[in-house]
Amino acid sequence: MGNNNTNNLGFDTMLPNKHRAVGITTALSLMITSQVAPSLMADSGQYQPEAPEEITVIGTAITGRSLNLDALPYAAQRFTADELSDRTFFSAVDLLENRAASVSTNAAQNNRLQPDLQYRGFTASPLLGLSQGLAVYQNGVRVNEAFGDTVNWDLLPASSMAQLDLIGGSNPVYGLNTIGGALTITTQTGFSAEGGDISYTAGDFSTRDYTALYGANNGAWGFFIAVDAMEEDGWRDFSESDANTVYSALSWRGERSELDLFVNYGDSNLKGNGSVPLDLLNQRRSAVFTHPDQTENSLRMGSLSLRHQFDEGLKLSANVFYRDLETFTFNGDGAEYEECGEDDEGDLDAGKLEDLDDDDEDHPFEGYLCNEDGEVVTDKDGMLVEEDFNGINNRSRRLQESHGFTVQIQGETDFGTMNHQYLIGIDYFRGKTQFDSNVEFSQLTATRGTTLTGRYDQEGNTNLNTEVETWSVFLSDYLTLTHAIGLSLSARYNTTHSVGVDPTGQRPELAGDHTFDNVNLGAGVLWQINAQTSVYANLQTSTRTPTPVELACSHPDAPCTLPNTFLADPPLDEVTSVSTELGIRGSNHWLQRYRLGGFLIRADDDIVFQTTGGVSSNQGFFQNAADTQRLGLELELAGGGERWSWYLNYTRMDATYESAFFASSPNNPASVNDKLLVRSGSHIPLLPDNNLKMGASFQLLEATRVGLDYRYQEGVHLRGDEANVDAKTDAWQVVDLYARTTVGDHVYIEARLDNAFDTQYETFGLYGEADEVLPEVSDDSGRFLGPAMPRMWWLTLGVQW
Repeated sequence: MGNNNTNNLGFDTMLPNKHRAVGITTALSLMITSQVAPSLMADSGQYQPEAPEEITVIGTAITGRSLNLDALPYAAQRFTADELSDRTFFSAVDLLENRAASVSTNAAQNNRLQPDLQYRGFTASPLLGLSQGLAVYQNGVRVNEAFGDTVNWDLLPASSMAQLDLIGGSNPVYGLNTIGGALTITTQTGFSAEGGDISYTAGDFSTRDYTALYGANNGAWGFFIAVDAMEEDGWRDFSESDANTVYSALSWRGERSELDLFVNYGDSNLKGNGSVPLDLLNQRRSAVFTHPDQTENSLRMGSLSLRHQFDEGLKLSANVFYRDLETFTFNGDGAEYEECGEDDEGDLDAGKLEDLDDDDEDHPFEGYLCNEDGEVVTDKDGMLVEEDFNGINNRSRRLQESHGFTVQIQGETDFGTMNHQYLIGIDYFRGKTQFDSNVEFSQLTATRGTTLTGRYDQEGNTNLNTEVETWSVFLSDYLTLTHAIGLSLSARYNTTHSVGVDPTGQRPELAGDHTFDNVNLGAGVLWQINAQTSVYANLQTSTRTPTPVELACSHPDAPCTLPNTFLADPPLDEVTSVSTELGIRGSNHWLQRYRLGGFLIRADDDIVFQTTGGVSSNQGFFQNAADTQRLGLELELAGGGERWSWYLNYTRMDATYESAFFASSPNNPASVNDKLLVRSGSHIPLLPDNNLKMGASFQLLEATRVGLDYRYQEGVHLRGDEANVDAKTDAWQVVDLYARTTVGDHVYIEARLDNAFDTQYETFGLYGEADEVLPEVSDDSGRFLGPAMPRMWWLTLGVQW
C-alpha cells in the first residue's frame, strides 16, 4: 500500500559498471525511427536506401514513410502481406513461430490462438502471470491490455495485416514495456489491397476456417473489410474453440492529407487445457488433467489516423483510439482443501452444526473440508462444506476500457554541414479495469471435469478496480555526419500513475497508489560501407512499470490464484533494461539478404511470479526477484533464383539470472522448505539455448509452388526449476510441408501438413501435485508437460478477383 515513486535518468542509473563498460565500448547506441529512414547521403552519387511509398505506423507514432530496414542500425525483420496470406495462419504468431529469427513459443495452453510468444527471451502472452516484455502495436495503437500487459492473439487475425515488423532491442521510442523488442502491425486499406478474396479451410480435428476480404478505392476514398471465423474441436480432449473477427478501414487521400478510420470487432471462446503429469501424458498425449480451462474475449475498438504535410516541409501525424475488451475465464481444477482432522478448528454459530451427528461431538468437523491452515471452510451461507467436494471452479471477469492519442511533428533542417531529421511528439494512454472473481465448490467427474453446484467459497470473492494513466514525451534526431555515416539520438520521458481499489470496501488492503517516472535514452550509428553492406551498432534503454495485476498480487504472505484472486498490494519496482547490439548486414551475388549480429540485454529488478503451491502451481505472488540477462548471436540468410528460394535463421542465446535469489517452488521435489537457491548464472526456464529454422520453396510448375519449413530447438528447463536442478525437456525437430496451385485466373488451392513426421515433443513444463487429483499416480517427479501439436493437415479452397 501507499506510494511508490521511482526515477530513472538513463544509462548511468540503469547499467552496472561492468555492463556499462561493455555496452559503451561495444557500440555507439542508436535509435532510428521510421521517420529517420533517409538517404545516408542526399547529395552524392553513392548508395542511397529508398524508402517505400506505403505509409506505415511505427511504434507509438504515425509516420510519413515506411521503416526502411536497410537504414536501421538495429535488427528488424519484416513479413509482408504475401507471407501473411497463408490461410492456415489465423494469427501472425504461426508465421513468426515458423520463420522469424530468435522467436520461440510455449504450448502452455495447447490452443493455437493462446501461445506464449518469446522474442530474444522476452514474452508477449495472453496469459496473466507472465513477465511481459514486448510491446505490440496495431496501426500505432498499443494493444497490450491495461490490466496485465497481455496480448490476445485471437483478436489479431493475419488476414487483415499488410505488414508486420519485428523490432529488436530496448527501443525507447516504442514506449513502455519494450524490454526485448516491439511488434508493429500495419493493416490493409482500400489503397493497399484492391479486390476480393474468399476462402474455406478444412483440417484435422474438425477444424474449419473461413475468410472473406474485399478492398476498393476511387482515388480519393477507399474501404477495406476482412471477416474471419475459426472453429475446431482441438487436438486435446475437451478443447473445442471458436473465434470470429471483423476488421474494416475507411480511408481518404488528399493532395497533402490522409485520413484512416479503423474499426475492429472480435469474439472468441477458447479452451486450452494446459500441461499434464507425466503418467497421464505417457498414456495418451491428447489427455487433459482437469477441465475446462476456458477464456472468452469480446472486443470493440476504433482508431482514427491523420497525416498532413505543411508547405514548410513539416509533417503532422496524429491518432486517437478507443478500446473496449471484456474477458471471462472459467477454470475447473482440483481443490486444495483437505478433510478436517481432530486438531482443526472453526468459528461457527451453533445453529450451523445442528445437522451433525451426536457421535461427532468430539470432532464436530470430521467429514468436512478445512483449508491448509486447519480452519474449517464454509460457503457464502455459512454452511459447512462436505469432504466430497474435491474440485473448484475459478471464475473471473475483466472489463478493460482504454483510450488515448499520439501527436507528433517531424521535419528536416540543415545545420552547418549536417542534415537533421527530427521528430517530437506527445503520447497519452488511460486504461481502466473492473475485475471480479469467485470460487465455486465442485466435484470432479470421471473425466476430471468439474460440476456446477451453486455453492461458493465465503472467502473466495475478489473485486478490484484499477486505473492506469501514462503521459509521454518523445523526440529523436537523425544526423547525417558524412556521406556514409548516420547518427541517431532519441529520448522519451514517461510518467505513469496506477491506482487500485476494492469497490466493495471489504478489502482495504487492495488499495494502492503508485507513480513511476522514467527517462529512456538511445543513441546509435550506421556505417554504409558500400551499396550492399552496412555495419550497425546501438545502445538503448527502456522501462517496464509493474502492471495492476502484479501490484495487486505481490505479497508473499498473501498469495493469489491467477487469474482470479488478489489479496495484497505492497509496492514493486519498475524493470529497467539496457540493450547493446552490433551487427553487419547486406546482400551479394550469392545471397539476397544476410545479417550477422550479437545482442546483450540486461533487465534489472525483473518481475517473476513466485509460486507457493496449487495443484498446477497457479498460486503465488509477483516479486522483483533478480537481474536477468540475454546474450545472443543471430544469423539470418536468404537466397534463391528465378524459380526457387531458401532461408536460414539461427540463434544462440544464453538467458540467465545475474543475481542470486530464493525461488519459491514447493512442487519441485528438490526444493527445501518449498524454496530453491537460484545462483547467479542459472538459466531462465522455458528459453532454448539453440534455435534453428530453415526452409525452401520451389516453383514446380508455372501455377504450382511447393515448400518446406524445418525447425530445431534445444530442450528447456521447466518453470519452477529456476535453480536448474532438474533435467530439461528433450530437444526436438519438426518438418512442415506446404503447396499452392492456381486454377485459371481466380481459383487457388493450398495444402499444408504440419509436423509431417508426427514428432512427439514438448515446449512447456512446470511442477504440480498430480496425486491431489489422481491418487494412483506412480510418477513422483512432479513434472507436468505441455505436449506440442501432432501431425495435422490443412486444405484451403479460395477465390480471388
